[in-house]
Amino acid sequence: MNARICLVEDEAMLLEMTQADLEDLGLRVFPAVSCDEAWQAISSHMQFDVLVTDIRTPGERDGWELACSARALLPGLAVVYVSGFTAEKPKPVPGSIFLSKPYRLTELEHALRRLGVI
Repeated sequence: MNARICLVEDEAMLLEMTQADLEDLGLRVFPAVSCDEAWQAISSHMQFDVLVTDIRTPGERDGWELACSARALLPGLAVVYVSGFTAEKPKPVPGSIFLSKPYRLTELEHALRRLGVI
């Protein structure tokens, strides 16, 4: 499967490395440096199979809000949250997976397999 992933990460090096790793798995990746940028793509009707989002990024939206809004437009969207900051109360969409930073590519790959994306 050549899944389409919206990858949200505000740390440039991590975004670039994760994008390359996911593309090496045969996935198509749309990189976004903020939840606001990702929302622009999603709300403009770009089609995605999965959202991999950091929870805290610059801008008005956080990852919780992004996933909730994205699911309203794309009900079948798989969601993986990633964050190094876990003090806030989680607000995940049903069926999502949470990975704590730092995470390994194998952990992300396993999460995507569990969600049926790859």
